[in-house]
Amino acid sequence: MGIVKSVNSDKMKLNEELIRTAIKAIEHEKIADENGQYKRQYNGYIASFGAAIIQSGLLPAVIFFENANANSEENKTKVINALVYVLKEHYKLAHIGLPFHSYLLQEGRNTPELLNEVNQAAAALKLALRTFKKMKDEKE
Repeated sequence: MGIVKSVNSDKMKLNEELIRTAIKAIEHEKIADENGQYKRQYNGYIASFGAAIIQSGLLPAVIFFENANANSEENKTKVINALVYVLKEHYKLAHIGLPFHSYLLQEGRNTPELLNEVNQAAAALKLALRTFKKMKDEKE
């Protein structure tokens, strides 16, 4: 199993259906509440996920975000759960209930195609979050 280091930019175009799925993922994982508001920390978590992939690779980034014991203000695992929701719904990823890092550790799972799909899903989540509002008691 090799480390995937590059992304095919031709496949990075986002479509409306992917963004709609990302909006549903944000709602499903309760990143945004029933009033359509989210805590500002999630904006940073979603934005930094792509940078974490570039800097460390897909598997280390996922492990970092799935760490429930991390000293973070909010639950970062919601970001990975939302990402997996998009991958299942839009790309028909057969995830079978494993933690995403366990899925990636299975032989042949961490492929360039999956990396492209993860990057597209992460970008869609970042755009989808902008359709919601930051909580009023949060900094602008």
